Amino acid sequence: MLFTRKVLPVLCCLCLSGSVLASGVLDPNRPMVASADVIPVHEGPLGMVDVAPYGGVFPLTAIINKANHNVQNVKVTVLGKGEKGIPISYDVGPQAINTHDGIPVFGLYPDYVNKVKVDWTEEGKKQTYTWSIYAAPVSLPSTTGQTAVLPTVEPVKVDSSLKNRLYLFNHITGMPRAGHIMHVAGGAANWDYTGINWISDTNGDVRGYMNIDKFRNQDDITRFGSMDGLPSG
Repeated sequence: MLFTRKVLPVLCCLCLSGSVLASGVLDPNRPMVASADVIPVHEGPLGMVDVAPYGGVFPLTAIINKANHNVQNVKVTVLGKGEKGIPISYDVGPQAINTHDGIPVFGLYPDYVNKVKVDWTEEGKKQTYTWSIYAAPVSLPSTTGQTAVLPTVEPVKVDSSLKNRLYLFNHITGMPRAGHIMHVAGGAANWDYTGINWISDTNGDVRGYMNIDKFRNQDDITRFGSMDGLPSG
């Protein structure tokens, strides 16, 4: 009963807080309900921002829903982190916008509130807005002897003509219950390693990675051997 007495006031506060904020940053078109329902926050002139869409396979991406707006001539710029951060800027064509039903965002910094500037044209008028998008820290499998979630990239010298390039890294690591350790007979499980795929800019900052756990499960033999290294040829 003590648990119930403590929880009910909290739920009531959540409902009251939601009602008060509904006219502000929360979506005014979503009906309020008498529960502890979490209501999506709406920022900017377009729709909701979906971070790590499509099952979270690529956590450092997002989609800014266009919410039935006819956006054209779209340009996205993920602003650099701090004074020396490297911005990532690219155009988004109509096919990509229709595919995602919004504006795809790539190159977010992990564990950081990213500033994402979007320029577009709507009904003949040029518009711009800068979204604040938080991306979670990098989360990948770890094993004995590992000292960090990913290797540290320390650029020695970067030519000015290559400053804005991104680099794809791939390495493999053996986990305690992996197929190659257990000597599983047959199929790709004999060569089963954990493939880590990630992207760095020329500052050495992580700007993208693939969540291997969405494809591989070392505790499920039917999901062994699905990922390995990338060919270098």
